[in-house]
Amino acid sequence: MIKRITFPGRYIQGPGVINKIGKYVTTYGKKALILGSPSGLKATEEAMMKSLAETNIETIIDHNFGRECSYEEVSRLANIGNDEKADIVIGVGGGKALDTAKAVAHKLRAKTIIVPTVASSDAACTAVSVMYTPDHVFKGYQFYSTNPDLIAVDTNVIARSPVRLLISGMGDALATWWESNARASAYAKDLTCGGSRPGHITMAALTLAKLCYDTLLKCGVEARRSCEEGVSTPALEEIVEANTLLSSVAVENTGTAAAHSIYDGFTILGQKHKLYHGEVVAFGTVVQLILEGQPEKDLYEVINFCDNVGLPYTLADMNLADITDEELMEVAKRTTDPAEFIHGYTFPVTPESVFDSIKAADSMGIAFKERK
Repeated sequence: MIKRITFPGRYIQGPGVINKIGKYVTTYGKKALILGSPSGLKATEEAMMKSLAETNIETIIDHNFGRECSYEEVSRLANIGNDEKADIVIGVGGGKALDTAKAVAHKLRAKTIIVPTVASSDAACTAVSVMYTPDHVFKGYQFYSTNPDLIAVDTNVIARSPVRLLISGMGDALATWWESNARASAYAKDLTCGGSRPGHITMAALTLAKLCYDTLLKCGVEARRSCEEGVSTPALEEIVEANTLLSSVAVENTGTAAAHSIYDGFTILGQKHKLYHGEVVAFGTVVQLILEGQPEKDLYEVINFCDNVGLPYTLADMNLADITDEELMEVAKRTTDPAEFIHGYTFPVTPESVFDSIKAADSMGIAFKERK
């Protein structure tokens, strides 16, 4: 039996990390191409440029990021990097900017340095970029043979980021244990994202997935309050690590199951619900537990967590109180597209079973609210 696990090269997290980034980066190269979202650069640029200058790292900073991880944007930035002979690419911001930085570094064969300014997803640590057209039409995934070389997370910056993005990151991380557990169990059949078969997943990956879940339950509410106050606390530190590192390593080495396929299903509604990725994934986690027939105590534990931190667990919470059964069936049909990970179960998953599970999740959520 062959098992394997992948990790980022180096992960550094804490208050004020951005003020020391030059020291961390200096071992990777001499000239850095820096790209990022406007808000991400605004939060970090002054301190980052000062630190890089102190360690004699030459910099080229691009302020024209198109806000989308597209092949066109990657080519534009790679051309700049080639002309300037950059041997480091530093990505600053949220998932789109970080995925773009990974793709540009891959094209340049440069070192990849990631500076997340929000903790809304696990994109920072993964060896993949999600590619779109410039008009935000999904095109596919670009995989890499190695994870980013360095992830530097300044929790003072995260503490001052929008609270809703931190909560959305908790929603994405919430699915990690349940999807990892599903992929590792006897009722899973497909390969994981890391290439392992069910039963061949490392103890480390499963342990990190469970630690991610336990950390959410323990620290989620307090971390939300910390972010509301704009302060870095031990609880916020632990949630940032759960959202950014634990979830990433676990999901990349175990895989996704129903919750993320359900998210994909709801994307056919466009911006009708106006929710972030992790918010929809949280509701998808409740649906997954019903689809799998998990015990009520686990269902209510997840619902209670969502209620406590402010994640959606009913269709009304998703701004979809008026969704029709016809629309919901279309969501279920997209969820069960043949390419989706939801078919990794040994039991058949149909649009009808997904539809029923969504309706049941909504009903359980409504009943929970009525009993509060």
